Amino acid sequence: MRHQRVKTWTRHVDIFTKDFLFVPVNQDLRPQQPPRPCILVMDSLKLSCHENVCRLLRDYLQVEWEVRRGTPPRRFTSDSMRSSSCRVPQQDNSSDCGVYLLQYAESFLQNPVVHFDLPLKLDRWFPRQQVRQKREEIRTLILTMHRSQMKDFKC
Repeated sequence: MRHQRVKTWTRHVDIFTKDFLFVPVNQDLRPQQPPRPCILVMDSLKLSCHENVCRLLRDYLQVEWEVRRGTPPRRFTSDSMRSSSCRVPQQDNSSDCGVYLLQYAESFLQNPVVHFDLPLKLDRWFPRQQVRQKREEIRTLILTMHRSQMKDFKC
């Protein structure tokens, strides 16, 4: 049932060929794939039950594998895919979840963490001020794109 609700999200992408997956969950999460796959939960509010989030993601991956690959069977269990809740910079309000998710993804992609010990300690990964500036960067990008499209449209 859960897979049915989101199966179109990856219909044009084989997620099993990717090195990293960023999975936004309304309350927190993100996976990464070193030699042995690992789910790294990055929760900017520390609200989620990390084990529940990981169980849901493993269930999704199990169904997605069966739908996409079929055989050979693969099991996404806590033994075959470890998980950890990372220490990451925390937000100080209830409205910046998305901005923090974008900053986590940007920081990770700029400097991927591929060799690590659990639990992963990234609490000094970036300053809070950088997240505050993210909204202005997004606004500027949207306005720049809008102006560019309007200029092209008028020609």
